[in-house]
Amino acid sequence: MKKRATRFGRIIIALKTLDWLVIPYRSMPHGSMGVICLTSGAILVVCSILGYAEAAASWRGSILLYTYFGSTLCNAVAGFLMADRAPMKDRLVFRVTAMFQMCLSYYVFRFIPSDALYSEGTHTSTLLAVIDKIVAALLTFGILSMPIGAVFSTVSPTIIVGVTVGSASMALLSVYPLQLAWGGQEWWNCVQTVYPLQAWGMVMYIYIPATWAFASILFGATLWLRKIINDVEFGLGAMALSLLMVLITVLSQEVHIPSVSTQRLYIPCDPGGDFNARFVPTGDSLWVDRLDFSLFAQSILQRVRDV
Repeated sequence: MKKRATRFGRIIIALKTLDWLVIPYRSMPHGSMGVICLTSGAILVVCSILGYAEAAASWRGSILLYTYFGSTLCNAVAGFLMADRAPMKDRLVFRVTAMFQMCLSYYVFRFIPSDALYSEGTHTSTLLAVIDKIVAALLTFGILSMPIGAVFSTVSPTIIVGVTVGSASMALLSVYPLQLAWGGQEWWNCVQTVYPLQAWGMVMYIYIPATWAFASILFGATLWLRKIINDVEFGLGAMALSLLMVLITVLSQEVHIPSVSTQRLYIPCDPGGDFNARFVPTGDSLWVDRLDFSLFAQSILQRVRDV
């Protein structure tokens, strides 16, 4: 017990030595933005798990939601700008992870319900269509590059496993952006017609938990680089957090908004079809069912109820 308390004290002392308010700029301090991101994100994630997702996101004109989005994006941009402070061999890794967090932050904003912003045929919608394609490509690149970078690095096997498993769980996040990039706003409008709360499901049960978990892992990487935590703690922590966040949010969404949102990874929606036929694509039905996390969540919840 005394040894654990002593180590906790060393962690607190090490955290106090970090420059929370200046680096890289006073107008965009990486440390302070990270604290705001982790705190506001934790509140939103807990509210989602407890069933208050839409209420928390809409509180006081969505101030909490936009505070989280802004702080997460600024934290990622600041991290990208700070990459030059890292050793030469680690700079690319810092830039890729920062870019990946920026991409995830974009989808927190992109999927927030907004009829005015996403009206079809406007200059804004045309610009968003281009951005959607670019960000989807960058997100996919980030997911693929992280485990490859870990395998060819000199870090311990525990960290390689943790990063690889975490990247595999994060890979699920690229499926919706790729469909959005391919189908455009027309596809997204079609999905929301069939599932009225799918937008809040995307924001509160997928991309906010994902960005928060990734920010937590990056904070853990900061502690690891400063020798505050060891390889095993960082590797296992990153793996556990990634898997638990996916499991908990999948189950929570199925409990709180089961029929007005879906957790199908592949959602082939036909905007031209009638309402009942939009989700009955003859050639894609098998893939729709196989990639349906709603069925997975329902089976787990049913087993819990039967106990």
